[in-house]
Amino acid sequence: MRTVWFMTGNSGKVREAKHALEPLGFDVRQLLIDGVEISEPQCDDLEDVARSKLEQAQQYLPNPSDALMVEDAGLFVDA
Repeated sequence: MRTVWFMTGNSGKVREAKHALEPLGFDVRQLLIDGVEISEPQCDDLEDVARSKLEQAQQYLPNPSDALMVEDAGLFVDA
């Protein structure tokens, strides 16, 4: 079973990820990083935001061969 660390402070998101991924053979765990501020770039590209978070948090993985997951969403309104 491959471990996937989900960097989020939201335990509800972790429960949802476990529900979706554990039947596929993934062990989903919550990654909480105490005392470290993960910056979030303010831009219109959610992929850039997620990539930035992943790059910053990767060094905090307990095992470098484990997977890391973040989730980001945005509401975009054309005015």
